Amino acid sequence: MHNGPYNCTKLTAVTIPASVEYIYQQAFARCDALQSVNAQPTTPPFLYDNSFTNYDIPLNVPEGCKEAYAAAQGWSNFTTINDGNVYYQLAVTTEGHGTATYGETEVSNETKYFEVREGSDVTRS
Repeated sequence: MHNGPYNCTKLTAVTIPASVEYIYQQAFARCDALQSVNAQPTTPPFLYDNSFTNYDIPLNVPEGCKEAYAAAQGWSNFTTINDGNVYYQLAVTTEGHGTATYGETEVSNETKYFEVREGSDVTRS
């Protein structure tokens, strides 16, 4: 039994919300494009050993929670667990005559991508 984006070939990243307590069998199995998992719960949710197919992708967990995830069933299968270093991809797009600036980088009539650490402030002006 599975409940989730099983066999979702275009899914590249997953964020597990803090409210999740249980992830079904094969929920993210055969999601071959998956590149990272961001888990927000401070207590690892129950996870089957077959909930994911690829455990070689990075697992990002809240600061101070790496040991709990490394010892938890299912989660311990991940070969790389990053503690407190959760990043999100920010896309900045401008069209026409507008210009945007993120950090020191100007974006003018194009789309640029930036890595933003969880907890960072992003504002639009």
